[in-house]
Amino acid sequence: MNNRFSCKYLNVIFTSIFISVIFTQVDAQKAFTYHLSGTFPDIKKAYIDHTGPQGWKTDSVFLKDGKFEFTDTAREVSVASVELLRRDDGRIFNGGSIQFNVFQEPGNISLSYYDHNKEVSVTGTPNNDISTKFNKGNEDYENAIRPIYDSLNTYHYKAFLLRKDTINNNADSIAYFEKEARHYDSLAHPWTLKFYHSLMNAIYANPKSYFTAHYTKGWIDEISQDSVKEIYNNLGPEIQNSTMGKDILNSLNSSNVATTGTKAPLFEDDADINGKKLALADYKGKYVLLDFWASWCSPCREGNPHMIEQYNKYHSKGLEIIGISDDDNNIGAWKNAVKKDNIGIWKHILRRAGKMDAKGNDKDVSKLYNVSAYPTKILIDPNGIIVDRFMDDKKLDNQLESIFSK
Repeated sequence: MNNRFSCKYLNVIFTSIFISVIFTQVDAQKAFTYHLSGTFPDIKKAYIDHTGPQGWKTDSVFLKDGKFEFTDTAREVSVASVELLRRDDGRIFNGGSIQFNVFQEPGNISLSYYDHNKEVSVTGTPNNDISTKFNKGNEDYENAIRPIYDSLNTYHYKAFLLRKDTINNNADSIAYFEKEARHYDSLAHPWTLKFYHSLMNAIYANPKSYFTAHYTKGWIDEISQDSVKEIYNNLGPEIQNSTMGKDILNSLNSSNVATTGTKAPLFEDDADINGKKLALADYKGKYVLLDFWASWCSPCREGNPHMIEQYNKYHSKGLEIIGISDDDNNIGAWKNAVKKDNIGIWKHILRRAGKMDAKGNDKDVSKLYNVSAYPTKILIDPNGIIVDRFMDDKKLDNQLESIFSK
């Protein structure tokens, strides 16, 4: 399994855990009934966002004596979002509500508190049992990450507001807020990486489940294409033909770019970090490792000492490295990071985000290689064919040793 993890989209990833997927219209299937029930003495009202036979809808339920009861029909397994309100003062998130997801599937689904009335256990049907077991096993992550992301999103939002303010646009203040955001981003990294590994273990432990299909679709930008293909092939015909399965297949088909075994897209740059022209075509006959990174990406920077070791070990045997940085808007930070980390021993260019050539073609190297997460490493063989995509340094180490020990 090739684990991929993004330090760039941590806040997006975290949010996606709690937002249920809105499913498109499905093929006609036999409808089934599901029933939700539970006892919540402090809850006044509940909202359920879910799919019914006619499509997506929202229902509300007033609790009587703390009793929650809801019954409906659906045509296929999907994910509903439930919000429990402690006050009946409108659907406004103000700390007085609890939000969680429920798999809509046939049967009686039981809801109950755990974790000091802060989280809800959802049990009684196969996928809800898997999901609750997984959530309970990651309580330490939930407790640690929430305050970090509260701060991270606050600083991102403050910087966003200042950029929009053409009168009071203070560059020093924007830089301060962005620096604080990067700090909290780095604090979140080890926790989110731990959660990701836990999620991938749960996915591989439950290959033929809607739980696996749902979370694979939600994290599809963070999982290697080869792993997504493997997961999809193991789902089985029923889930593959569901909306969740079709969404995964559509994502695979639309992102089948720069994958293992395909021809590496060529690119060139008029000026690398030293002002010299660089073209991938000039490296034909050598193994080339493309390192997609950024000065603000903590895991990227933390891996540089090991990258130096590998470069020194294999460069004389034919390995070249080209660093491709997402620092187009902060060239000073890019150059300082290269100098500070002592990685100027290999080539460096910017990704050229938003740049077009004379014919109007996008020159963004990250887009060219379908890279949406940092760090990402892509190894190209002497014939210009992509050997593999890597996030796991151990897997890359094994690949390099296999190649150069021959």
